[in-house]
Amino acid sequence: MQTEASWIAGTIVRTEGPEYVVAIDRGKVDVQCVLGRRRLGNRPVVGDKVGIELGEDQRGTINALQPRTSEITRAASGGRRGGTKTIVANIDRLVVVASAQEPPPRPGLIDRYLVAARKQGIAAALCFNKWELAKGGDEALRAVYSKLGYPEIAVSAKTGEGLEDLERLLRGRQSAFVGHSGVGKTSLMRLIFPDIELRVGALNPNTHKGKHTTTHSQLLALPQGGYVVDTPGIREFGLFEVSSEELATLFPDFEPYLESCRYRPCSHTHEPGCAIKSATGTGLEPIRYEGYVRLYEELRELESQRYG
Repeated sequence: MQTEASWIAGTIVRTEGPEYVVAIDRGKVDVQCVLGRRRLGNRPVVGDKVGIELGEDQRGTINALQPRTSEITRAASGGRRGGTKTIVANIDRLVVVASAQEPPPRPGLIDRYLVAARKQGIAAALCFNKWELAKGGDEALRAVYSKLGYPEIAVSAKTGEGLEDLERLLRGRQSAFVGHSGVGKTSLMRLIFPDIELRVGALNPNTHKGKHTTTHSQLLALPQGGYVVDTPGIREFGLFEVSSEELATLFPDFEPYLESCRYRPCSHTHEPGCAIKSATGTGLEPIRYEGYVRLYEELRELESQRYG
C-alpha cells in the first residue's frame, strides 16, 4: 500500500456512475478511479482536487479530498425538503447562459444564478445565445445586466457570431456553464470543443423546454488555458444557503441604498420609507426589484417550512 506522501494530486474531470475520471500530470493523463474507504467529508464532484493512489493496473483510488474554494448546489432528490446536492466545485467563473428566444430568457433564473455566485464569491458573466433570434426586448435585458458591471456577450451557436468573445471570456479560468435546459449550452460547448462528442437535443414543441442532453458534468481543457465544466440542465435552482435577511446584500445594484431605509432591518417589500422601493424606476431597474421580491418571498416560505 502506498503512503499518503506518495498519493498523486489530480482533478476530477468527469463522473461515470460510481467511478470518476481524474486528470493528473497537469491534465495530460486521465485515470479511472473509485472511492477508497477513507472518509472524505463530502462526496467528490467534478472540479474537486483529490489525492489518488495508483494500483498495478493503473486504476486509481481516491483517498483524499482537498478543501473547496467554491461550490454550486441544487436541490437533491426529494425536493426542497431533501437537502442540497453539490454539482460543481472549485470554479472561479460562472457563465450564465440564456437564450434570446426558444426558450425565451428568464430573468428570475438569471438572478438566481447571480445571487448564488455572489454568495460563493464566484465571478459571474452572462452569455446570451441564439442571438440570431434576438428581438428588441433582448437588447434591453442585456443592457440591464451590462449596467451592473457583469461581463456579457451575445453569441450564436448557429452562425458562430461572438465565439471569439466567448473564448476570451473563458481563457485562463475554471468556468461552469449553467442555465435552463434548451438555451444551447451543449451547442456552445461543441463550438469551443469541436472534437468532443456532445449530444444536442431539440425543444419540446408543446412546453418549449429543452431536453437534458448533458447527463453528467464534465470538465474540459481549453486549448488557450483554463477549463470549462458542462453541467446538466437545471430547471429549478434553489438558494438554499441564502437567507431572506441577506438577499438584498447579494444584489449589487441595491448597495447604494441599503443604509438609507427608514427602518432597519428592512425587507424592502412593504415598509414605508424604503430607499430601495423609492429608487425603483429611477436608479434601479423595475425588473430587478420585481425579481428580488419574488426571491425574497420564496426564501421566506422556505424558511417557514424549515423552522416552522
